[in-house]
Order: sequence, then structure tokens, then C-alpha cells
Amino acid sequence: MSRALAWLRLTSGGAAVDNLRPEVRRAVMSRIRSVDTRPELLVRSVLHRAGYRFRVHRRDLPGTPDLVFPARRKVVFVHGCFWHGHTGCARAVMPKSHQDYWWPKIVRTQSRDKEATDSLRLLGWDVYVIWECETRCTMKLLERLVCFLERPGQMQRTTEGLVLGESRWLQAVRRPRLPRVYRQSGRARVHSSAPIS
Repeated sequence: MSRALAWLRLTSGGAAVDNLRPEVRRAVMSRIRSVDTRPELLVRSVLHRAGYRFRVHRRDLPGTPDLVFPARRKVVFVHGCFWHGHTGCARAVMPKSHQDYWWPKIVRTQSRDKEATDSLRLLGWDVYVIWECETRCTMKLLERLVCFLERPGQMQRTTEGLVLGESRWLQAVRRPRLPRVYRQSGRARVHSSAPIS
């Protein structure tokens, strides 16, 4: 037992003190969501605006990934810094009350995350974890996601010899979009959000 926890127990008469009444604490905790969180919705919005399409919360995969790209065999998890124990993050501060409850809970969540990631990798999926604190700057977020989703050699742009990831990133920044031809597995296809005339 840590000294801080032992001191807390001694000063509070053996039990950690909560500043809120139980009904207020229950109301606060009941509003915390496990799916469709703000960071997750932001990531989905950024990717959708960049032209990516994906599945959400596939329960047939280990860990129920937040975003699934079946054709690319890639999944993205969006983790809250506090709930998943992001080491070194200011948002992942351990609560001062009920540490004997919170510490094992966060450790269990981390081990469950590692199990899910290992299982997905064994099944042939690429896994990427986005932390809540990484969603502050959307341009950096988009750049990281595009780098993960578009690795060189998987899908190449036919004009100018650029990798598709670079063109997607530029395409998300510039408007309006123009039709572009991509080569995927030997077939040519036109990708556009605007109608081709």
C-alpha cells in the first residue's frame, strides 16, 4: 500500500471521503458514456470529411473497435485518457478518493485493451490507438490517421506519383474536391465527392 493511500485512510477514519452526496455522484457518473464520446465523434467526423468510410463498433471483433476499415484490415480505438490510464498525460490523474477502487479498475481496463489489441493483431488486423488528448489539433490528428490508413505501396495515385495518403490529406485541406483516379488492385476507379460531368 502506498504511503499516500495509507495517510488518506488514517486522516479520513479508514475510508476515503467524497465531496459529493451519493445521489449527486451517481447522477454525474451515469452521464459518462462508453460509446459515441466527444473524442470518438470528432475522429469520426474528421475521417468522414476526408472521404474515408468505415464501420462503427463491430461486436464480432475482439475489443469492439471504435472504427473498423474492413477493406484495409485496420481498426482504430479512441481511448479516454483517464479511463484507459494514459501514462504521462495530465488528464489521467488518479482520483484522491476511493483509490483502492479506481487503481484496480484502470489496471483491468489496460490489460483488457492489451488483450484486444493482441487478439486483433493475431487475426491480421492493424491496430491504432488515439488518445483523448491527441484530438485537440484536428490537422495533426488527420495527418496521423492518414499515415496509419494509407501506407505506401498499398494504394498509389496514378498521376504525379504521389502516395494516396498525401493526396487525401491535401484533399481534406483544400476545397472543392476534384475527381481523381486511383489504382487499386489493378483496377482503375474514380473517387469523387462531386458529380462527374
